[in-house]
Amino acid sequence: MAGLVVGLAVVPEAIAFALVAGIPPQTGVDTTLITSIVVGIFGDRPGLCNGASGAIAVVVVELVREYSIIYMGYCVILAGLICVVFAFLRMSKLVVYISASTMIGFVNGLAIIIFCAQFSGFKDKDQTPDPAAEPGRRLLAAFDVFVDGVPWIDPTTAGWMMLEIAIVMATMVGMGYIPFKWVKVIPGSLVGILLATAAEWAIVRPAGFSTRTIGDIGEMTGALPIPLWQRDYSPQELPPLDGKTLGIVMPAGSLAAVALIEQLMTMELVNTMTKSDGNSHREAFGLGVGNIVAGCFGGMGGNAMIGQSVIQVRSGGTHRISNIVVGAVVLIISVAAFPFVNRIPQAAFIGMMWMIVYYTFEWNTFTLVWHAVAPMRTREKNNMFQKIKRVDVLVVLVVTIVTIFTNLAIAVGFGVAINLIAFAWDSSSKVRVTGTRDVESIDPSSGDIQTTRIYEIEGPLFFASARKFKKLFSITDDPDDVELHCTNMQVMDYSALEAISFVASEYAAIGKRLHLRFLKESTHRELAKGRGMLKDLASWRVFHEAGEQEVDMDDINLDHMQVIGEAKQKHYDQTASPAGKGSCSPPRRSREGAGEMGRAPSAPPVFRGENQA
Repeated sequence: MAGLVVGLAVVPEAIAFALVAGIPPQTGVDTTLITSIVVGIFGDRPGLCNGASGAIAVVVVELVREYSIIYMGYCVILAGLICVVFAFLRMSKLVVYISASTMIGFVNGLAIIIFCAQFSGFKDKDQTPDPAAEPGRRLLAAFDVFVDGVPWIDPTTAGWMMLEIAIVMATMVGMGYIPFKWVKVIPGSLVGILLATAAEWAIVRPAGFSTRTIGDIGEMTGALPIPLWQRDYSPQELPPLDGKTLGIVMPAGSLAAVALIEQLMTMELVNTMTKSDGNSHREAFGLGVGNIVAGCFGGMGGNAMIGQSVIQVRSGGTHRISNIVVGAVVLIISVAAFPFVNRIPQAAFIGMMWMIVYYTFEWNTFTLVWHAVAPMRTREKNNMFQKIKRVDVLVVLVVTIVTIFTNLAIAVGFGVAINLIAFAWDSSSKVRVTGTRDVESIDPSSGDIQTTRIYEIEGPLFFASARKFKKLFSITDDPDDVELHCTNMQVMDYSALEAISFVASEYAAIGKRLHLRFLKESTHRELAKGRGMLKDLASWRVFHEAGEQEVDMDDINLDHMQVIGEAKQKHYDQTASPAGKGSCSPPRRSREGAGEMGRAPSAPPVFRGENQA
């Protein structure tokens, strides 16, 4: 039942998105038929409804405009191959870098593009466009429909189209308020299209007027999908493998990126709804295979359709058979109902798309922006408690604008880049000294009192915080022995190693010794790999997790696994013997400013060779 309901709902959307892309409606239907079945079989997440989508359409429209529809199949095949490679390289987890603010900008930009694209239905395509308008089109991108030089249709025809649009929109809204449960099963868009078609043929045509229908734009024939090499054009008309054909690499990359983003984000949504986990790598593989097959048949490319996937899951369609049923329903409608589809007015699909735009756009964006920029006094006075970071607002606005004027893939790249820069900026200020203290102890060899200064360091040490880390120490004023307690510090990259090496060399240059203490296993692992750059360190110790046992690092040539293994073995030996009970507790630490009686200040074992005092 779920597959039947969704199958009835996806056909109008497939036709509408094909119109957005500027290609024949039959191509959108064929794409939905192929991807629904193929991705449903090879993908991992049952319940996802795949087909021609708005995100794909706004990429394809630029491809068709710049190249031609003949290149579209090649581009979709290449995009599918990129998805397959993406899956084999197990890169699907990269979707975690796409923030919520980036996705809001993504859907807002997509909604604006689709909204503007519908105005092309009000253009008189039979008239010659004004050549003087061409330069403006290159600058206005999604808004070029308003300056493309193509004349608008006459006001009377536009008025009849608005009537049909209003019928569809009112039907889709009104059916949500009908209390009967059986009504919820019927797609409101389908009912609205039927009513708009009835209005076209029972009111508009008898009145002596007419609006453009699907048959006028690109007549559906009811034929099964035909491979590229068996199309009407001759093999000589197929694009040769020349420089122009290779130019589709960039559009194919954008197509693959957009498809993967929507596929994996929809998969996460369905995972949440079904309280189960899916294999994102296999889902990316299935998406790639589906687009390769669709491209071979001249399809426009497809991915998961969020709204229809939600309907399918809520209707109980969480098995692969649902996807096959959707494909079967699409096939039956395409083959048997094409005469009726050709009679549907284009205005009906415009109304449906404008409702999709309404539900797609994140209207809470305006509230988030206002709460983020409003002063604190204004927020508190007016109970405005939806404030987010201003950088998140910046991401939403940038991604939305870039989406409108370039494409979705580039926009998401901008959003991810801004988020990563903002994260690095915030994290760079988190490395700091949480406390310093001096601990005195008696040197067992000479009997003299020696002082060790202890720095408690916390925060991530990486390229953005390395400069600050180097300035945290009073190298000339510190005693001869200095300890860095690194319980809450993370060493993350080469810049961190270089910063530690720099500080150690500064101490060593004036005859002082730097020791690292209480290293986490993960931090010690990074240091052990780059130990050749830390020759000026006097010593270090790792604080392993199993027994919280401090371990001396006497020999810099020991590798990480050897040190951890010896530490754990020592811990097990101590806990296994009666004499060792209780000996694995961590050493006591003195309070701020207080001395530490009865404990030597982590007097480190001295390195052999050049570090020996």
